[in-house]
Amino acid sequence: MALEKAFHELSHQLRKLRDTFLGVRLTVVEDKPPRNEVVLVDRFGDAIEDALGWVEEELTASADGEQAVGNAPDMYRARRALTACQEHLNRWRNSSHVSWSPTNVSTSSLGSGAGAEASGAAERTR
Repeated sequence: MALEKAFHELSHQLRKLRDTFLGVRLTVVEDKPPRNEVVLVDRFGDAIEDALGWVEEELTASADGEQAVGNAPDMYRARRALTACQEHLNRWRNSSHVSWSPTNVSTSSLGSGAGAEASGAAERTR
């Protein structure tokens, strides 16, 4: 069934995305130096945690969709799962942490508003 394959592929892609965010979190959050806290790093870490939470919610909805279109298809349940996945994607796209386009994801808004603190941190790293 094409719908079952689509949910399976969605789940697969979401697991890959989750693994990527876990790797980024490890690098940014867990490997940061214990001293000289940098607000930008903390904000980026918070954005990663938010994204991980959203991916987990989408994975749950996608798994529900996979089950719904399995042996005894429940199209109402499948539609609810697909709607939940779309709502999570829309929340991700509208996040203040991330600028989204099909070919580019940037975190440019993370540094906005950091002001002198970010500037000072940049000076310390030179």
